[in-house]
Amino acid sequence: NEYKSYLSDVMESQCYEVEDPLYIEVPPSVVLKHHSQHHISMEPRDLWTPESSNNALRNSKRHKFNVYLYRTNDHSSLPYAARSAIEDSHRNRISYPRIERGKKILMPEYNSFNDPHLQAYYQRKFQSCRNPASVTSGRPKSRPSSARSQRSVSSSGSRGGEEYHVTVKTGDVKGAGTSARVFITLYGNKGKMGKRRLQQNSHNFSRASTLEFTVYGPNIGDLTKCDVEHDGLGEQEAWYLEEVSVECNGRKWIFPCNQWLSLQKGDGKRDRQLVPQGPTNKVKTVPVKKTYEITTITGDKRGAGTDANVFITIFGKKGRTPKIQLTNGHDTFERGQTDLFKIRTNSLDPIQKIRVEHDNSGFGPGWFLQKIVMSSSDSKYYFHCNNWLADDVGDKQIARDIAASDDASGSSVCVKYIVTVITGDKMGAGTDADVYIQMFGECGETLEKRLDNARNNFEKGKTDVFPVESPPLGELKRVTIRHDNSGPSPAWYCQSVSVSDGSVTYNFPCDRWLAEDEEDGQVQVELWQGKGQEGGTNRGVLYKITTYTADKRGAGTDADVFITLFGKDDTSSGKLILKRDTINAFRRGREDVFEVRAAGLSPLDRVVIGHDDSGAAPGWFLDKVTVECPSRGICQTFLCRKWLSRDEGDGLIERELHELESARREQAKESTYEVWIWTSDMRAAGTDSNVFIQLYGEEGQTEIIPLDNQSNNFERGALDKFTVDGVAVGALYKLRIWHDDSKPAAGWHLDKVQVFEPDSGRKALFRCGRWLDQGEDDGETVRELPAVSGGLYPTPLPVVRYKVAVTTGKRLGSGTDADVYLLIAGERGDTGERWLRKSLTGINKFEKGDTNEFEVEAVCLGALRKIRIGHNNEGASPGWFCESVTVTGPEVQTGAVTFLVSRWLADDEDDGETVREVFADGEAALLRTTLYKIKIKTGDLMNAGTDSDVYICIFGDKGNTGKIKLKDAIHTSNKFERDRTDTFNLEREDLGKLEKLTVGHNGEGLNSGWYLEYIEVGVASSGTNIIFPCEKWLSKHEDDGLIERDLFPVEDTIKYQSKIPYQIEITTSDVSSAGTNANVFVQLYGSEGKSEVVQLDNKSDNFERGQEDVFKIECRNVGEVHKLRIGHDGKGAQSGWHLASILLYQAVEKLGPKDSRWTKDSLKKYYFTCNRWLARSEDDGEIVRELLATDQDGNPILDIGMITYSVTVQTSDILGAATDADVFITMFGEHGDSGERALRKSDNINKFERNQADVFSVVAVDLGVLSKLKIRHDDSGTSSAWHLDHVVVTADGAAPRVFPCQRWLATDEDDGQISRELPALPAGQTMADLDRNSLYLAKQLTTYHVTVYTGDLFGAGTDSDVFLQMFGEVEDSGPIQLKSCKSNSINKFERDAKDLFFVECADVGKIIRIKVWTDGSGVGSDWFLESIKIDMPSLGIKRTFPCEDWIGSSESDGTLERELYPIAEADKCYRESTRWELTFVTSDIRHAGTDAKVWINLFGDKGRTGKIVLEDGQKDKDKFFERGSNDVFMPEIPDIGTRLIKVQVGHDGKGRGDGWHLDRVMAKCLDGDGTALTYTFPCARWIDKGEEDGQLQVDLLPLSVVKTTSDGKEVTEENTVTLKNETYTVKVLTGNKFGAGTDANVYLTMFGTLGDSGERKLAKSENMNKFQRNQVDTFTVDCVELGDLYKISVREDDSGAGADWFLASVTISGTAENEVVFPCEQWFSKSKGEKKVKRTLYAKGMSMNEVEAAEKAAEKGIRLTEVGGKMVNENTKEEEDTPEQIDIKYIITIETGPEDDMGTDADAYVILKAGDEETEELSLYQFDDEFKPGLKQEIEVEAPDIGELTSIMIECYNRVMNTPYKEEREGARETTTPLPLDRAQRSVVGRRLVHFQRCRHCTHDWSSLYIPL
Repeated sequence: NEYKSYLSDVMESQCYEVEDPLYIEVPPSVVLKHHSQHHISMEPRDLWTPESSNNALRNSKRHKFNVYLYRTNDHSSLPYAARSAIEDSHRNRISYPRIERGKKILMPEYNSFNDPHLQAYYQRKFQSCRNPASVTSGRPKSRPSSARSQRSVSSSGSRGGEEYHVTVKTGDVKGAGTSARVFITLYGNKGKMGKRRLQQNSHNFSRASTLEFTVYGPNIGDLTKCDVEHDGLGEQEAWYLEEVSVECNGRKWIFPCNQWLSLQKGDGKRDRQLVPQGPTNKVKTVPVKKTYEITTITGDKRGAGTDANVFITIFGKKGRTPKIQLTNGHDTFERGQTDLFKIRTNSLDPIQKIRVEHDNSGFGPGWFLQKIVMSSSDSKYYFHCNNWLADDVGDKQIARDIAASDDASGSSVCVKYIVTVITGDKMGAGTDADVYIQMFGECGETLEKRLDNARNNFEKGKTDVFPVESPPLGELKRVTIRHDNSGPSPAWYCQSVSVSDGSVTYNFPCDRWLAEDEEDGQVQVELWQGKGQEGGTNRGVLYKITTYTADKRGAGTDADVFITLFGKDDTSSGKLILKRDTINAFRRGREDVFEVRAAGLSPLDRVVIGHDDSGAAPGWFLDKVTVECPSRGICQTFLCRKWLSRDEGDGLIERELHELESARREQAKESTYEVWIWTSDMRAAGTDSNVFIQLYGEEGQTEIIPLDNQSNNFERGALDKFTVDGVAVGALYKLRIWHDDSKPAAGWHLDKVQVFEPDSGRKALFRCGRWLDQGEDDGETVRELPAVSGGLYPTPLPVVRYKVAVTTGKRLGSGTDADVYLLIAGERGDTGERWLRKSLTGINKFEKGDTNEFEVEAVCLGALRKIRIGHNNEGASPGWFCESVTVTGPEVQTGAVTFLVSRWLADDEDDGETVREVFADGEAALLRTTLYKIKIKTGDLMNAGTDSDVYICIFGDKGNTGKIKLKDAIHTSNKFERDRTDTFNLEREDLGKLEKLTVGHNGEGLNSGWYLEYIEVGVASSGTNIIFPCEKWLSKHEDDGLIERDLFPVEDTIKYQSKIPYQIEITTSDVSSAGTNANVFVQLYGSEGKSEVVQLDNKSDNFERGQEDVFKIECRNVGEVHKLRIGHDGKGAQSGWHLASILLYQAVEKLGPKDSRWTKDSLKKYYFTCNRWLARSEDDGEIVRELLATDQDGNPILDIGMITYSVTVQTSDILGAATDADVFITMFGEHGDSGERALRKSDNINKFERNQADVFSVVAVDLGVLSKLKIRHDDSGTSSAWHLDHVVVTADGAAPRVFPCQRWLATDEDDGQISRELPALPAGQTMADLDRNSLYLAKQLTTYHVTVYTGDLFGAGTDSDVFLQMFGEVEDSGPIQLKSCKSNSINKFERDAKDLFFVECADVGKIIRIKVWTDGSGVGSDWFLESIKIDMPSLGIKRTFPCEDWIGSSESDGTLERELYPIAEADKCYRESTRWELTFVTSDIRHAGTDAKVWINLFGDKGRTGKIVLEDGQKDKDKFFERGSNDVFMPEIPDIGTRLIKVQVGHDGKGRGDGWHLDRVMAKCLDGDGTALTYTFPCARWIDKGEEDGQLQVDLLPLSVVKTTSDGKEVTEENTVTLKNETYTVKVLTGNKFGAGTDANVYLTMFGTLGDSGERKLAKSENMNKFQRNQVDTFTVDCVELGDLYKISVREDDSGAGADWFLASVTISGTAENEVVFPCEQWFSKSKGEKKVKRTLYAKGMSMNEVEAAEKAAEKGIRLTEVGGKMVNENTKEEEDTPEQIDIKYIITIETGPEDDMGTDADAYVILKAGDEETEELSLYQFDDEFKPGLKQEIEVEAPDIGELTSIMIECYNRVMNTPYKEEREGARETTTPLPLDRAQRSVVGRRLVHFQRCRHCTHDWSSLYIPL
């Protein structure tokens, strides 16, 4: 044989080239080795000629090789042998040839072009030619369609269309690499490129690797996303993908991932969908690549060589390269040596300079560099150095910038800059530290240079001059100067820096300290040219840099860390030192935050971070860096996840990081302010107290800003400078400055303040000239100063004194000993919180009934808007009832403005708040605020809870709340404990869209550290819950040591129904014993519906005699209110209550924060007059009253009045019908409902006795025409079960309305319900008309299937009573007790239990939320509710309501009630259901009744119902189907239309008396206009296995249909177009195989175009011993004609000694039909073949399209028409006439693994794939008990025909998403590589069968999947 050995570029370390290909003739099985012992691959192939080789090889150099040939018979030793050969040789050394399954197996022939080891080689060498494999192996003439559809293409796959270069980066984390097969799918705006395999070698995706591939495909335009996946199942095949980038036609898309693709790690996904990075998904234009050849010449002098690592950075006109290490595998940089390197990078021509440096590592790091030559294909540059790069020679620099030159022998162009540094002339101004400078110009920047010479530099008042050489920088913009804080006296006061280039001098004023103990503590400052005049130096933009050190062994570092920031234009910040504030900085698992100032570069392009390798343990594993720029409102994330260490990873200690743009966060922009403060030059003018400032501008106000630094500030005559950051507020008009009076020498005389904003250039001056001292001037320590120049207004605003009169209420204990503060707000800002210390009217302030006057000095506020008044809750009696606050000012034209408070400010009264916001118009003041419900989740870590005082401040786009101490949590007194959720209510002015939240604590208490998980803020007015994640410590001893954090919301908010506020003022009458201690509730009714029942409760002693109580409630908008129901629960020592009146305020429109007063259209008032008792022992004994809404003049809002209803309750006349329980009723009409009323006073002494009528009176607002009522009892008393016959309600002067029931209200009777909703009979009808209206009444109700899932946690179950209320789009269900469980009748709501309840009530519409609660009773009352699923058959929807939280007083947030909202994406939709009335008449003959379970299947013109088991959910089901009985059922069944074609009736044949003689069946429905259609199906035969034909089911045809109109007229119509009964002959051929016969029972179902036969047992054959080997058994089946048969279902029950059965075929013929053959040739067995005992067989000769069309038509229903004397299904004709693609039926058989934990309760879906085609998600849900361990199930789904299946995607949707954040879809798994059966077997089966391999899931485990089509 002829072999070609092509020896170029095989070994990775060296490149060998030959001039021509080398031809070697060798025998087979030869290994060709190079002398380096590397193996060279060889393969038989056609000869290549030099002409066909690469052109580059023709001019290459000739190298000599020593070639040794070794003969071997051990193929396993071949390193590049085919993989199958290697694996076979390792498995028992199987020899070739061998026999397998009767076939001769030869050893696989090796082909190197299929060798995965060589793919990288072929990629490099043959990228410009066709796939080399095509030379040796021709394309097969034909392939299976499955092979064609699954296009798995490697990097060397065949080309066509566009060429896509794919680069894959694997992460540098433990176990990141994978040996699995990796696939990619690309999507563009012009289409999709199918899945491609990325193949290079067998173990290519190794940790920290970067691999390149080339794939070919169509032009799909701009890429929009890509799918990446692999097929690895085990943990060892887990893959951590960092990034994918794709290049095509000069464009590049980067797809960040940074996630695990693994079943065992991360979220358990093996596939990811990635989108291009960047907020707008813009693609990057790929610059032109160029290869530069770099030659370094080391000097020829002693010690010139270096052992250090050398790096180069190239600067050109088009940008710069990253820092690149120069290495080529040789011993480089030796004395006098020339070294050659090649770098491929972006074209930067023309080159301007290079930066060459080394890392000072190794034994001899010093290096004398003579020059560097850089050349490319079209350019050449010289860089002359002739200098040392050494820290112990010359200028001690180890990095140099060298300018480019075109002169080979000359020198590089350098500019000699003269740097002049002036040190300030003040005490201690000089420094002993080393000083460094870096200059930035329009042409780049210098390296950081040390300023040093032979003199004693940087002494007080001295000027020092230094020369600095550098390539030309152009015009200088800025410099950065710093010192290293070394020496005995490092602090330095720098006055200025100037730089001269010989022609121009650039001045950089400084005038500040660079010292850790002065000013801001910084030792590095950025100076800008000409910004040093009065007004402040530009100290740069603030950056908050957070470093995240990984939590792994040895991750922390002792080295000094630095960072360099780069902007989009390549401008850099220079090296910024991240100064350690604590010894624990950069420790393992820590987050460290640093604040630095630099040039405005944000958004950043990249960062460079590194360290100086100093300290005992310098190695550092950096996880990521975040850089927040408040002035730009951007926070960027830069991932690292690598070592910065000499002895770890790649040995680098400096890395360039790029942004993960998908993690970018935007927030409110802040501005930088330079604040200069002059303290007066007078005796004792200075202060030691803490000083604060707040700025006010045209766009709002800043937060409170503390003025503090390391200097001794605010000394007499001193000027103090501060650089602070705050919200950008525009042009300033005032500021407020104050101190906290905290130090002994607190008094302060302030001269003036100047504020400069560098971004805008605005400079404002504020003059003061006054004391801030309690013992001087007016005694105030706060001053407001207007801008006298540079402000918003040309004329300064006046400073005025407001007179404030505070009136304390006259209630008992109204006065306070606490310190009170006041904030006054107007149209021009506010006064801030001022302490009301000096009263003008008395010494003892705020006493009961007193009015105290104060003065508040402030800049004129304009029109007053609101006040905020509060106290510090200190003193012996801090509680305070404030009546009002009156403010008088000179600008108030209409006199004083009174703010009506009239509320307690006390933690034990009212709502517990000690601060109130009150608006100028005091009417309905509570409606001017918004309720914020704050939930704070403490983490579940050791010592996560805190004893400190926690505070919060919420920021919105309309303002902020100010700092609020969180004192009283709802439901708990022990706040912020581990794994607890604490809830707080906060009333504040509307903040608008929430943007930020600040949370912190005071760090006090025994255990002050706190791990905060998240904060959730609920805003009822907008119906949103906003999540602010934290997941960090607030502790001085954990993480970064911070005890205050700013949190920002996640993008997705949780939406729910919005609410509006109402204010209720309730006046209790001034009569004896008028007050009540009971719990009072209220409910509103309006034009838009009703509210929920709302409890009126707070911490005050409410509802006392003669008292007015004010409450604010939030509920749904009920529209115009027309009535109100108020009552109490009758509990307490004095429960009786005399209510005088109620005043209700409703906000018609939401008012903004700048609205100064209510308008007449903004507020609506409703008046309710009562003046009656709500007491069981007074008046009429009622404790609930309905009150009509009137206007102020007493005119009703709605023209209705109060009315007395007479309610007659008729108890049935059956045994045990009476009840001792308390009965309650609710009536519903067109004007709402009456609310629940207790039926207490009857005309009979003993109520609700058997066959007794009890009459009650109910006074209520006129409800109009009554439609239904709800009646229930409380299950109390010795005999609570009750059988109610009916209820009659008569209103004044109106005809009675009858509400039939005739059912039990009992937990142990009927369906176990103790509550019923009863629709009314049509007007004028009585109980005598019940029979003809029974279906009409039943259709008014619907049954909800409620499934409650209790969590699987310790103590998750509950013994409490559970209640549910469903809220739909139409109305709500009212409270429902979940009492009678269908699945766990004894012990409900146990741990990990699933409880099913049937709830029958009126249709509430699509349920949009539910409320679930417990009564807290029982020993174990706490309950962990996982979720609730509600099935709504009438709508065809099943919804999931996740909870995943505790309901209980001692867990989570301590609440007993939760509102739950559905996951819309998890909705399951199916065919809607409708109500039918089914009547079964059992014959009156001996033994006619049955104990078996009866079922019915109805066939209509819109489909069929399937089997409906007739249990009706009733307890006494054994009483049905007795001899001579008429049994009526009214089930909700799938909508099948109103025209019935036939019914199937049968039973299960179980029970002692299972035989049944059925006389007839009647089915009744209502059509659209209310006409009743009654179909009669005569039967008059046995359904019994021992009678007649022995069948347990029968097909019945309708004899007639009776139409009954709503007025009672009946019309009988005969069926003219109907089916007929048919006898089918069934011949079953058992196969001729050993053991083919069976003793099992065989069942058959036939399917035709006119329906199916139902399952029939094949019992009576002409052979005594049925189903024997090679035997034909003939059976007859009587049923309604089925039309054209297209498939059958055959099942055997695996019974008998020999149950296995091999079925050859089934042949069926009708009376006038040809025989239809159904081939099988398969086993029915649990141990043979596919281990199936049920199969579906298709008619021979029918195409799949015909079968699919017939199935689709049958599913649609049966619409009969007669064609040529034959009944035809019109739906079949439609299907045949429809040219469009139709859905087909897929039968999916799923076998779940046998172990206990292999089943799942999750909702499963499947996506079928055929090449590039795929279906939508197909639900696998059919029953609630799907996917039990060891269960094998067959599920039918419908989807479009997409061809031969190649893969499937299995998805599991968890029932509950266990997170407060946006819910995610989890569990998607894909199986690939189908194993199709051979084609012969497929033809026998008559269908296509695809068998998919095992797919494993981390929690939901599937063992095998079979997909027959």
